[in-house]
Amino acid sequence: MKLEIGDVFSNTIATARDRAGPLMGLWGVFLVFQIALVAVLFGMIGGGAAIFSGSFENPSTLNALGMGAGIVFLLLIAYFIYLYLYCVQSTAMALAASSRTLASFGDALSGGFRSGLSLLGVFMLLLVGYFIFTFVIGIAQLILSFLGSFGEGIVGLASFAAFVYAACRFVVIVPVVAVDGERNPVKAIRRSWEITEGHVLPIFVIVLIVGIAAIGLGVVFGLLFG
Repeated sequence: MKLEIGDVFSNTIATARDRAGPLMGLWGVFLVFQIALVAVLFGMIGGGAAIFSGSFENPSTLNALGMGAGIVFLLLIAYFIYLYLYCVQSTAMALAASSRTLASFGDALSGGFRSGLSLLGVFMLLLVGYFIFTFVIGIAQLILSFLGSFGEGIVGLASFAAFVYAACRFVVIVPVVAVDGERNPVKAIRRSWEITEGHVLPIFVIVLIVGIAAIGLGVVFGLLFG
């Protein structure tokens, strides 16, 4: 199937117009979730600090370290919950925007919660792959270090090209999990790789156009609102 850049943007505009209600509703719901998460997190940290400050007149180093470790643990839990909510939101929005499902607000929301853990698993696998990739790049830099800045430039360009290529191949991960219903993270990654076969260049052009447009809008809003 040939990927037409013009069709992608026209379909995107049509989706935003026809499905604006469910999409805006989902965005609002998850914004409330995120605000509530931040409020609970700061409440727990503030409450813990108050308990410790009131319980120990002469806090020892051990108590201080324990309190710091507890705060770090809370931050890790909150970050994990935030990532999960992000995955739920992404899959719910994909369901709401899909012309294949035409999911209602409730169906998209429940489908997002069903797919959230699967998408989170995909991101964890991709994160592992990223660490492996950076390790390989480090080895390549070490091998080509004798070339000086020229060798570093070669490795830098090659790693950037590989990163962009991989990003284009995995760009449909969210709809694969949400719309196609692929719950296995490994199969979802493989499916995204298959779908984007032969479409890397148009995908790159689309992402580049969207990125330039986003930067332009950011500049305009910055100039208007200071």
